[in-house]
Amino acid sequence: MKNEVYFWIAFVVIVLAVALYVRLYYQPQLDLQLTFANSSQPAVSLYPYQKLSVPMEISNTGSATATNMSVGVYVDGNLTTLYRVYLPGGKSEPITFNFTTSYAVGRHTVYVVIDPDKLYNIKNRQDTQLQFNFTELAPQAAAPNSSLPSNGIAGQTLLNSGYGGIIVGSYLSYNYSISAFNFGGPEPISSFLYPFLNLTASYDKEVSIASASYGNGTYAYSVWLQGYLTPNVVGIAASGQGRNITNYTEPYGGVSLVKLGRNFTLCSWYSGGWLKMLFYNGSSCLGMINSTYGTHIDYAPLYDKLVVPNGTLEANYSAVSGNELRTSALVVQDSGFVYESIWPEGTVKGVCQGLIDDVNGTPFCSTYLVPNFGTIGNVSVVRTSADVNDYNLSVVAITNTSDLLSQVSDNIGLINSFGIKGSAINFTSGINNTCVFGGYFQCSGMQLLNGTATFTVKNLLDSKVRLTGVGCDKAGAPVTVPLNTTLAVNASTTLSLKCYNDGVPLSGAYVSLALDLPINYTQGNLTTSVLGHGYIEVSG
Repeated sequence: MKNEVYFWIAFVVIVLAVALYVRLYYQPQLDLQLTFANSSQPAVSLYPYQKLSVPMEISNTGSATATNMSVGVYVDGNLTTLYRVYLPGGKSEPITFNFTTSYAVGRHTVYVVIDPDKLYNIKNRQDTQLQFNFTELAPQAAAPNSSLPSNGIAGQTLLNSGYGGIIVGSYLSYNYSISAFNFGGPEPISSFLYPFLNLTASYDKEVSIASASYGNGTYAYSVWLQGYLTPNVVGIAASGQGRNITNYTEPYGGVSLVKLGRNFTLCSWYSGGWLKMLFYNGSSCLGMINSTYGTHIDYAPLYDKLVVPNGTLEANYSAVSGNELRTSALVVQDSGFVYESIWPEGTVKGVCQGLIDDVNGTPFCSTYLVPNFGTIGNVSVVRTSADVNDYNLSVVAITNTSDLLSQVSDNIGLINSFGIKGSAINFTSGINNTCVFGGYFQCSGMQLLNGTATFTVKNLLDSKVRLTGVGCDKAGAPVTVPLNTTLAVNASTTLSLKCYNDGVPLSGAYVSLALDLPINYTQGNLTTSVLGHGYIEVSG
């Protein structure tokens, strides 16, 4: 049996060797040529994410047919494209090499060769090779505010973001009204730009937006986009919305003009490695596109304090209006996305609708943000704020609802990392959680923290009582905790117990929650039950 296996192995090896020998030495000779379609080497310079397209032609000047012939394209020595060609004698075949650049600024070499593995008998291999270079240019530094007129400015903003910042910023803006990263802008800009950015978000590598409002009531909005976008994508989007578009070549050099409304225009063009859009509600934006104005703002003061060493910056925002300065950042950490901001004092006004913590003499307020649509689910947004030295310092984190306490601690740590010291404003609680037991007992101090209720019960009856059991339920049959607590007339006790929903322990946070609080007691020889109720505005 073993000898038979060896025989077949040897037989297969011999057959393959003979086939390879015949292919290399007894196949017909091919006479192939590879040329540029325009007969000259392309001289190409382009910006990151632009498409390089080079047409070439393969000619078979012999009589034998080239079957399943491979054509390899190498960029800087790396095989990027492999074509397969069937080409009868006396025929030619066009091929086009398409390549989209990444962010690798500098000079690159493209080498194209027929039959890179040299499996065929080709008459002259020198005719089957081409080489050319292209240069990837460094894009212009982001400066969207340079497109905005600088005279008469009343207020201005600057927003920079990558792909992650666009997605998360839009999510926070739409669901929680956190407006710093509202990329859409005011109407009628938002009705065009918001769906445009949502549609192109996966192709956008960087977006930089600047806006300016003017004392005469006009405003301008400048958007620079960098990514895998065709220069005419704005015109395509405008056509899809049924808008009026005019394309100009001279004297503006390739500009699309879109009318958004009365005295409101959008200009779009490509230059310096950016797709640029300019919205203006004064005179036509055409008169502004070839002008370069002074850079108005870079970042608001204190912005550098927001960048967390262990996080990756996804977006930043700065705004100046009179003497009011605002700055924000969107950072991704291991635990998720975190929004940080330093704004003028007065956002919280000393009233906290959540948990109050005092850390080293600085009061912090932490609250759940209720979504604009629906209710708090498994994923929540937690805001922690402090008013320090005339600034409101905030951190907003997207986290699991069950991780409130640990996230609050993380948020406080991030605010402390800003390094802003000074006098702090104390918070007073704005939460009005309540509980009632009718005329039998007085209830006060209702709290719910991660599914555990705490409240104080006062005996209003005319004799002492012994509490024998208490429950806390959102729904379903009550789960009663045994007690053996005696209360004299007008005496009080504080109870703490786990709450349930159909027998399952509650956890995480709740907003606008109603609880049943059944309590059992004995008075003399009489055993009685009374149903109380708890009402939670915001739980911890």
